Amino acid sequence: VIHARKSTEYGKIRVQSIEDQIDNCQPYAKNNNLEIVDIIREEKSAKIAIKREKFSMMLARLYKGDLYNAVLSWHPDRLARNMKEAGEILDMLDNEYIADLQFPSYSFNNDAAGKMTLSILFSMAKEFSDKLAEDTKRGIRKKVSQGKYVGSNKKGYYSNEDDYFRKDEEKFQIYKQAWELYKSGKTQVDIIKFLK
Repeated sequence: VIHARKSTEYGKIRVQSIEDQIDNCQPYAKNNNLEIVDIIREEKSAKIAIKREKFSMMLARLYKGDLYNAVLSWHPDRLARNMKEAGEILDMLDNEYIADLQFPSYSFNNDAAGKMTLSILFSMAKEFSDKLAEDTKRGIRKKVSQGKYVGSNKKGYYSNEDDYFRKDEEKFQIYKQAWELYKSGKTQVDIIKFLK
């Protein structure tokens, strides 16, 4: 089975697209006499365990020995970025539920040294993911403390060329009135009617 994953949760950080991963895996499979019987495309973060339905279904098929017995993926970090799923993959290799793992971007040997190196790569992927989350949160906190734009525009404001929020004089008054209506006990339905 080819497994291709792209996380869509990291905003501007770009990873190789799913189709590019598959385009690199298919000739690798052909050159290495690997029969591809299924392709799994996944657009989920691998940071948190047991959140990826397609990944879990792939593991279930591997446990059953149903349809395929090995995984081809662009790089180990496409498979797991958390220690639970990484550990499960390594355990399945140890117990021969997974006959082999192959990666066009990385040479894996299904032996003790190869599994140790794979576990290190999984750990590095987790560290990268954790550090990226910390750095992103730190950057957001700093921008918020400076009164700068983060995420979506706020109602009644716009962000200027330096990313600072500024009142949109026309819209600000409308939203201010909406909040006053809410404070006076008007329902959300009444406020929506007012805003329309």
